[in-house]
Amino acid sequence: MSDEQDRRQLNDLEERLRTDDPAWVRQFDDPPEPIRSNAGRDVLLETVAGLLAVAGALAILVGSSAAAIALLAAAGMFTCMRYS
Repeated sequence: MSDEQDRRQLNDLEERLRTDDPAWVRQFDDPPEPIRSNAGRDVLLETVAGLLAVAGALAILVGSSAAAIALLAAAGMFTCMRYS
């Protein structure tokens, strides 16, 4: 088969696809949507988790075990939210 004949067959196939299922063909014509990043959310969660961990360490130094447990548990929750 010659290149010209191959090209005609491909053009014919493309035209039939555009007629039969234009939505499927359009997905290749349209540029993809930009990927949204959660970087700002991740930084916020890391900051809050870090501050809670520091506050929990300070609570341990002061001798408030209940506050330390609560603060460190909250820091763990924010860390889990970051990686979920």
